[in-house]
Amino acid sequence: MVNNINGITPTQNNTSRSREKPQGTAEQANTVSKPANPSGDKVDLSAEAKKLQDIEAGLKRLPEVDHEKVAQIKDALREGSYSVDTQRLAAKIAQFELDL
Repeated sequence: MVNNINGITPTQNNTSRSREKPQGTAEQANTVSKPANPSGDKVDLSAEAKKLQDIEAGLKRLPEVDHEKVAQIKDALREGSYSVDTQRLAAKIAQFELDL
């Protein structure tokens, strides 16, 4: 049994699903059309989304890893000559937690 939904029969439906691309000129193939926005849709971002965008932009500004400096620190740790200012480290950790 075939159900006719909205006046479309199975044979009509199959023709609309053809895998062949419509024939057009090379000029038409090279043009990109931008969809029109006749309804005037607008997107408003929440405060959280704006904050995430700001964080992402900040991350993009961060420098990449300095592999030479990492190697120097590893060598200093291995030799036992690397010293840590515990007061400064504690202050930085506390500030990091406050910034969250």
